Amino acid sequence: RFYASGLKSSKPNSMNHGAVLDEMGLSAVVADFQREVIQPLARALFPGVGDELDGHHAFVVHYKRGPGGDEDLPPHRDDSEVTFNVALGNFWTGSELSFCGRMQEADVNQLKLRHQFRIGSAVLHQFRI
Repeated sequence: RFYASGLKSSKPNSMNHGAVLDEMGLSAVVADFQREVIQPLARALFPGVGDELDGHHAFVVHYKRGPGGDEDLPPHRDDSEVTFNVALGNFWTGSELSFCGRMQEADVNQLKLRHQFRIGSAVLHQFRI
């Protein structure tokens, strides 16, 4: 529906199609959610790292199937203290988030953990993993 609206948004990152929430007028909502929900969780789960979150880059992603699509993202790291992934929508089946070794370590490409998303599920994870 967003694409059909004719509204413009910059690409959220170098890998995905989607929309940046700040550009859609949702800055205050995202900041409130970060302060009321994400910050207390990050502080409890990741002491030191999650003690103070001073910004956000919130976006929604629309994964495309087929040639030129982005169903299978290359290994990457998020440039953040914490990342909150949530599975939204009604028209997809299956999604997986794979965690490998740390980028600066020898086990960078070794699978450590997989999370299978269901619609409405979420993952809060630490920076740069």
